[in-house]
Parts: sequence; structure tokens; C-alpha cells
Amino acid sequence: MVPDPVDADPSTTSKSRRASDIISMLVNIYGSKELFVNEYRTLLADRILTQFNYEIEKEIQIDVNAMVLSAQFWPAFREEKITLPEVMQESLKEYTKKFEALKGNRTLNWKPHLGLVNIDIELKDRTINFNVSPVHAAIIMQFQKQEKWTVEDLSNELQMPATALRRKIAYWQTQGLLKEETTDTFLLVEEHKGRTHDVIVTDDDETESAMASAQSQREEELQVFWSYIVGMLTNLESLPLERIHTMLRMFAMQGPTTMECSTQELKGFLDRKVKEQKTIICRRCL
Repeated sequence: MVPDPVDADPSTTSKSRRASDIISMLVNIYGSKELFVNEYRTLLADRILTQFNYEIEKEIQIDVNAMVLSAQFWPAFREEKITLPEVMQESLKEYTKKFEALKGNRTLNWKPHLGLVNIDIELKDRTINFNVSPVHAAIIMQFQKQEKWTVEDLSNELQMPATALRRKIAYWQTQGLLKEETTDTFLLVEEHKGRTHDVIVTDDDETESAMASAQSQREEELQVFWSYIVGMLTNLESLPLERIHTMLRMFAMQGPTTMECSTQELKGFLDRKVKEQKTIICRRCL
């Protein structure tokens, strides 16, 4: 065991100093304390959303376990449009009804694309257990109604984009439960000639965060400046980049809770607005 150096602070242990050194190293890697905290918070949120091993009371009649996500403490979520099957919606409505009765004037705003669903799929020759996202569960549940679906019909049924739907269907193809009979037409595979599986706990989105990306979050933050910039350009017609940045620092970046924006980041933001045809570059102002 290596002894502490002579100049080490006697009020702290070597273990706590090593932990502090590790945190300092991580902050240096990310470049700033704010970036490190945001990344850690996103990773922690993903971990919590996919951990359901805690005990649930056996007396609960509604087979739904909800997690309350406060906007004050959680990062922004990646949005995903979907209409859940009626049986799933009824469970959420019943849970909401019980919650409102208990909490009075409070209600729940569900994020139907987040979390996990534990389902048993009974086929002709096997029963398989899966832990999947609600979106994957909603897709495979539609094959209870009919064994064959086109991407267009299923997209209309679930009210989700066809491109996102194809990506989700690919998971069930890899599990051997769906096969593409013809282009964009998928059929339920009732019998499987290969070996059967007792339990499969997996998800094709396990590497895809449920949180909004740091880039998309930053883009939303920069949108706050857009109204100021529009006001400047409306009154003064044209301004050089440095002048816009200076005025933003004076009027939009004041106070302890406001964010900072570098000149380079502002330039990238304005370049994107040019591509969106919301502003133009005046060469004589550069």
C-alpha cells in the first residue's frame, strides 16, 4: 500500500482524494463541469428507466408500474409518436384515474414510448417471454388481430412514421417472430423450426438513448436567442456577427441562470438559419 505524500491534506483520506481525482479527470475529458454533469445525468436517467428489479406490492390490481419524471431533475426526452393499442391505453387510463383520486388536482402525462413492457407471446409451438419497449409491444400486439400487415396499414394503425416502424419491426424479424413475405408486408411466424428460447430479454434500441441528444437540447436552448436576433435585424436590417454576439451578451445572457454562447457557436446557429432561409448573409456586414 502506497503511503500518502508528505504534503497531503490530513483531513481527507487517500480514497476520497482518489475519487476527487477521477472526477476532475472526467471533467477535463468533457471540457467543462456543465458538459460532464449533463452527460452523467443522461446516462443515469437511461439506467433508471431500464431498471425494474425493485419490489412491487402483490396487491396492486393494475398491472402498470409508473415512474414520475420531473422536468426539474430529468434531461429532455427524445420524442417518438405512437398510438398504443386500446388494451394498453385502458391500463394507463385506469392508473391515471386512481392517481387523480389519490392526488386531488394532479394528473399524469404519459410518455408511451418510454419504459419496458413484459410480455408472454404464445405461439403454436412455443411461449416466449420478452422485455421490450412499449413501441415494440404495440407492434407485435397488432398481429393478434391479423397475421399479416403492410407497413402502410400498420403505420396508420399505430399513428407512427413508416421509417421508424420498419426499424422497430426489424427487431421482431431478428427474433424470428415476423418475416417479410413481400416488400413491406410482414407475416407472423407461428412455428419455428430452430431451437426454442425460454426467455429473451433484449431490445434493439438498447444503444439508443431515451434522452434527447445533447446537440438537440443545445439547439433548443439556442432558439431562445432567435427572438432577440430577429428583433435586432428587424430594427437595424443587418449586423455583423460580432455585434450580434455583443448585443446578446448585453440583453440575453444576463443573470445566473442564463446560458452562454460563443461567437463560433452563434455563427453555426446563424448558418443553419441561412439554410432554413430564415435569414441571409450580407457580405458587406461581415
